[in-house]
Amino acid sequence: FFFFKQKTAYEMLRSLVGSEMCIRDRDNDRASHLLSLNNYQLLKSFADPSEQIRENCIQITQKLFSRIENVRTYLPFIISTLKERLNADDPEGISHLPEVMHPTPSQKPQVMQKLNESSEVVRYCLCDFLNDIITCCSPEDLRFFIEDVVNCLRVLLMDPDASTQINACKVTSEACRNLGQDLLFHFTEKIARSLLLPLVSKKSKVRQAALEALSRLLYCGVYKYNVPVFEILTGFRDPNMVPLRDFFEYSYRINYFALLINDDKVSVRELFIRSLAEWMIYLPDRHDHEGRITPYLISGLYDKNEEIQQIAFDAIEEIGGLIEKEKAVSYTHLTLPTIYSVQISVVAVSLKKK
Repeated sequence: FFFFKQKTAYEMLRSLVGSEMCIRDRDNDRASHLLSLNNYQLLKSFADPSEQIRENCIQITQKLFSRIENVRTYLPFIISTLKERLNADDPEGISHLPEVMHPTPSQKPQVMQKLNESSEVVRYCLCDFLNDIITCCSPEDLRFFIEDVVNCLRVLLMDPDASTQINACKVTSEACRNLGQDLLFHFTEKIARSLLLPLVSKKSKVRQAALEALSRLLYCGVYKYNVPVFEILTGFRDPNMVPLRDFFEYSYRINYFALLINDDKVSVRELFIRSLAEWMIYLPDRHDHEGRITPYLISGLYDKNEEIQQIAFDAIEEIGGLIEKEKAVSYTHLTLPTIYSVQISVVAVSLKKK
C-alpha cells in the first residue's frame, strides 16, 4: 500500500510538471478533473507518515489548485488541512480562556514550540502552497477564511527554520499587496508581533526579509493599528498602564529599532534607513510616527559606513523639503514633530554647505 501511494504521487507529479498545456493554461480541464477525483486522498496524505509522500502530495495539490478557476469549491477543505498541519488553530494557546483572562501579549519574539509538521522541507512546501492560495484567489474568495489564512501565516513567520521564515516574510509581502488594507487591517498588530522573531534572527537575510515584509504591512494598518506596532518596535509602554504580571516577575522591553540601527551587517542597516525614509515620506499616517522614526533616521548620519550616512542625509533633506511644502505656514501652526523635522532639514543643509 505504501509503495502504491508513493508511486501514484510520483507519477501524478511528473505528469503535471511535464504537461506543457497544463502549465500554460490556468483553467485546464485536466487539472480540474484530477483535483475533483483526488482531492480527498491528496489532502489526507498531507499527514502521511512518509515525509516524501507528504511533500509530493502538497506539491501536486498546489499545482492543481493554481490551474483551476473554481477555487471556492476546494478552499474550505484546503484551508482546514493547512491549519491542522501547521497547528494554526490557536497560535497563542489562549483560545480556551475567557476573553477577560487573556494575558497582555508579550513584546518578546515568540517561536512555535508545538509543531504538527516535523519536517522543515514540508513546512517550506506548505508555505509555498499558502502563497499560491493568496496569489490565485481574489480577496472576496478569501474573505470568509481570512483569519485562518492569517493564523497560518503567523505560524510560518514564527517557524524555527530560517528558510521557512524568509519564505513566510515574502508571503506576507504578497498578502499585503493582494489582500490589502480591506482584509488585513484588523490583523496588522498580530502579524507585526509574529514578525518580531525574524527581525532578530541570527541570519541577516531573514532580518532583511522581515524588514521588507514590515514595510508592506504598515500600509495595511494606517491610522489605527500602526500606532501599537511602532510602540512594540520601539519598546514603548505607557508608564500609567502596568500589567499585573509585572508585579510578580521580571518583564522585558526590547527596542527593535535600536537593534536594527546597530546591526552588524551593513546591508541590514542600509535597508533599515531606507525603510525609515520610505515610512516618513509615503505612509499615509506618517505624521503620527515622526517622533518615533526621526531619532533613528538621525542616527544614520553617524553610521560607520559613509554610504549609509549619505542615504540618511539625502532622506532627511527630502523629508524636510516635503514638510516645508506641506506646511507652508508659520512655525506657530506646526506640530512639535514637524518643527523638529524642519529644523533637522535646515541643519542637514547647513552641514552639506560646510
